[in-house]
Amino acid sequence: MLLPTWRRFMQRTLPSCRRTVRRPRTPRLQCEALEARLQPTAFAFHTGAPDGRIATISEPANAHNSQVEFETADDFVLPSATRIDNASFTGLLTGGATLNDVSNVFVTIYRVFPNDSDTTRTPNVPTRVNSPADNEIENRDSAARDLFFAGQVLNASFEAQNSVSSSDRISVHSGGNGPVTGEEVQFQLKFEVPLDLAAGRYFFVPKVGLSDQAPGGADFLWLSAPRVVAPQAPNKPPVIDLQTWMRNGPGLAPDWLRIGADIVGGTTFNGSFSIHGFVQPTGTSAGPESATTPFSAEPLVTVIGNGEAGHASSNEHASLGTDKVPTATPGPSTSGNAQKVIATHKSASHHGQDNVEAGQFDEDISGAGQLN
Repeated sequence: MLLPTWRRFMQRTLPSCRRTVRRPRTPRLQCEALEARLQPTAFAFHTGAPDGRIATISEPANAHNSQVEFETADDFVLPSATRIDNASFTGLLTGGATLNDVSNVFVTIYRVFPNDSDTTRTPNVPTRVNSPADNEIENRDSAARDLFFAGQVLNASFEAQNSVSSSDRISVHSGGNGPVTGEEVQFQLKFEVPLDLAAGRYFFVPKVGLSDQAPGGADFLWLSAPRVVAPQAPNKPPVIDLQTWMRNGPGLAPDWLRIGADIVGGTTFNGSFSIHGFVQPTGTSAGPESATTPFSAEPLVTVIGNGEAGHASSNEHASLGTDKVPTATPGPSTSGNAQKVIATHKSASHHGQDNVEAGQFDEDISGAGQLN
């Protein structure tokens, strides 16, 4: 009797032994600054809306043009290694052609002569200084699904004051083919295979192929744009702009002629286009090594171009600053492998005709100055 009573007393007096459960430590959430090398730097280059001064043929060789390749080239500068994944350009579809007649869009990239060129031969042109090279370094073709494109009609009828649209006029002092009217169209491109390019100067050559069903005599002509005038940054070399060149092959190739200085005479032109991408991290290998001295990179977003697209005026100039980088949307599949979207756009009178004054060039026409 004494033992059970003592056990009950002890149970009431002594605290019960409880199992201690240890909770795992919860790590504290911390916000750390993202390393600068991980922050992508957007790059954009644009020359602005067409100025209506000239339109020049630029087409890949195909059955429609009797297997003659026509190329019109304009330059752009990359301050550092850059991956380009979007581009756009504006031109004319002439001879009754429409976006339905477009079979493919082709983009070619050249370095500056004498890179990728045969320097042992004698050129058959006035000069090759600052021209595109003999041979390209990159090709992208919508027919091969290297790129996707979306086409948009900006103006049902647009007139250029002059044109170069035939092989016989791609010659010295030909003067061109004269005024031309066509459907103004803009192509937005998305590169399925991006263009990885080192710092330096390159030439951009957009070409639009027309199908066998396109009207006879119809062409795609790339429209000119105002000159690029980029403000010089402190302690940095000025961004120099080169004029447009063109050639046909077979024919003039591998040489090139300056459209303004050689073919028309006494002037210079630029092409209406834009490119967009991202600057590659330091140390990244991107494309062939450029022969041009690299420019310093601008922080965050680099924009080199001519004012706001769609509103060309006499006081527009290139800008360096922040800009939204548009992305081209791949179009639905059409005949072959070409990708396109056909759209119409009611455009106000946005093409100023007085935005380039005579003698207002970045390059010397004679070839003796800074540029050719």
